[in-house]
Amino acid sequence: MRVGPGSLISSPDGRAWKVRRRWVEGPRPSFLKRWRHHRKEIDGWDVVDGLFLADFVGGFGAIGGAVAVGVIALVLLPLVGLALELVVLLLVVGYGLFARVILRRPWVVEAADVEDAEERVAFAVEGWRDSSAALRELRTAIAAAGPPERLTVGRPLATKPAGVSRKRYRDA
Repeated sequence: MRVGPGSLISSPDGRAWKVRRRWVEGPRPSFLKRWRHHRKEIDGWDVVDGLFLADFVGGFGAIGGAVAVGVIALVLLPLVGLALELVVLLLVVGYGLFARVILRRPWVVEAADVEDAEERVAFAVEGWRDSSAALRELRTAIAAAGPPERLTVGRPLATKPAGVSRKRYRDA
């Protein structure tokens, strides 16, 4: 089981909670799963078969063309893709910093049960210092009595505290 970033705190009932600060509410997208899904849809052997067919039909001229296409496809296009990804990454990080610092977008301070990720509490807290204070308060509260329903700073987000059934949580 991978725990990831954040600190692990044990509650009095013996359960482990991961307490952390997040950029956004909700799960992160899984690019690895998306890539695996699309990889199954694309059959790369069709491209290779097409290149071999061109070799037999066109002779040596087709081989030179296939090598040129291969060099472009295997070297140049990935470099352009990498450059575009870096530009997009810088834009996303810049927007995130702008939203946090200038627009005062709240941080999400959350505690999730390590065994059952559905059981968690989350709070929206504006400002880095207040979110740090909320993290300390959340760690202390979990160690003393389990996850709290409220903190002194921030507002509660949609949470599923321990002991609440899934059906009752969905209806709320």
